[in-house]
Amino acid sequence: MRDFGYSNNEQMAVGYFSSPKFQNYPVVGVSWNQANAFCDWMTKQKINSYQAKNKMAEGGKCRLPTEAEWSYAASLDIAGNEKKKSSKNSKSSDDENGNVEAQGKIFPVFVNDSKKGQAGLYNMADNVSEWMITSYYEGGENFQNRFNPDIQFGTPQSQSKFERRKVLRGGSWKDSPSMVTTGNRSYEDMDATHSYIGFRVVINLPE
Repeated sequence: MRDFGYSNNEQMAVGYFSSPKFQNYPVVGVSWNQANAFCDWMTKQKINSYQAKNKMAEGGKCRLPTEAEWSYAASLDIAGNEKKKSSKNSKSSDDENGNVEAQGKIFPVFVNDSKKGQAGLYNMADNVSEWMITSYYEGGENFQNRFNPDIQFGTPQSQSKFERRKVLRGGSWKDSPSMVTTGNRSYEDMDATHSYIGFRVVINLPE
């Protein structure tokens, strides 16, 4: 309702978090800090608890993905779609840049409505943009390489706007067709909340 003040979407805003029919829709309106808090809860209450109960090796962790991890998963989806296009009986609405055919969405959609990529992930290019654990820096490519594929600085207590910027990847339901792509990259303050930003998690488990 705050993002689109002239829209009659009060029922959607209330029902999205209370109605069971939205159970398999992406979470939205969650800041980077809140997403990290969920990861901490998931680690302690679910993963570590399960490991202890089943006498498994300790050290599992839930976290937000790095931008490098997200990009790699997205590249697998693009490669998978290219493979499908080479088949005579296959049709794909994705191109080599990860663009997805515009569907005229006015809200987030059920996650299984999108094609599943080669990595087994849904909606890498559309539905909602996603928080990365990676900090946003315009010259980041000068510091990123195969030995150091991620940049992180700043804390939730940081006062500097520069240090509070976190990367967003992927297009969202509100974007124009040219922006509905896995190449869509932007940033927001770690406390920002919007109806078109969500997150997915990575779970590290010990061998």
